[in-house]
Amino acid sequence: VHAFADDNWGEVAWRMLVKLVKGDVHLNFHWRDSNRYLVSFREDGINVSRNGQSGQLAIGTSGIRHALGEWHVVEIGLQKGVLYVAVDGDLEIEKLEPDPLPPGGIWLEVLDESEVLFDEIRVCKPGD
Repeated sequence: VHAFADDNWGEVAWRMLVKLVKGDVHLNFHWRDSNRYLVSFREDGINVSRNGQSGQLAIGTSGIRHALGEWHVVEIGLQKGVLYVAVDGDLEIEKLEPDPLPPGGIWLEVLDESEVLFDEIRVCKPGD
């Protein structure tokens, strides 16, 4: 699944239901050319990195477990220079991004040997 937004989507919230049956998924955000925020969502936690032409920069890690076979509400956002990831209403990652990546697409990347379900995907401006 790929979705794109124009330049006026620099600040955005992305909410979805995610069910990990097995394996891992990458929830890519602000993807354009070689740039993206990569949110690795796994049973044993979350890793977030900023990938671009200058390489990969670790942004944050959470060791909070996400039960397999259960639906999780995942929200990824970039608002007022802060990148955040919340799961089931709990803020797991929050990082100041004074020079955020330019707006781009989203990309749901189910990794090999993984089974992941998605539902109710919503990309919206802050406050929607």
